Amino acid sequence: MSDTYVARVLAGTAVWTDIDAFIERWHAEEGDLCIEDFLGMSSEEYGLFVEEPRSLRFILAAHERDESVSDVLAEADEHAIAARGLDAGDARKVQNWLRETGRLA
Repeated sequence: MSDTYVARVLAGTAVWTDIDAFIERWHAEEGDLCIEDFLGMSSEEYGLFVEEPRSLRFILAAHERDESVSDVLAEADEHAIAARGLDAGDARKVQNWLRETGRLA
């Protein structure tokens, strides 16, 4: 099993709120990995997380479904979001932010 944040959350050995601990660990270690690789995210996903932290649960959902974050958000309706334990209000805010920044059509 990979020891990245994303892999551990998906495996159930970490919770999504552990991200700060993983980032602190990355800062403390003298490794060759960039933070995106250390966390198990693409550069685009990490950039999205940094700019819009509420997107983290959607990034994780995208990894779980093996889809892009944009696809997860594009398919998002309130019932599907609620069924996955995600916040529909956050989904709308992230969608609007992605549209405003030209990352979602």
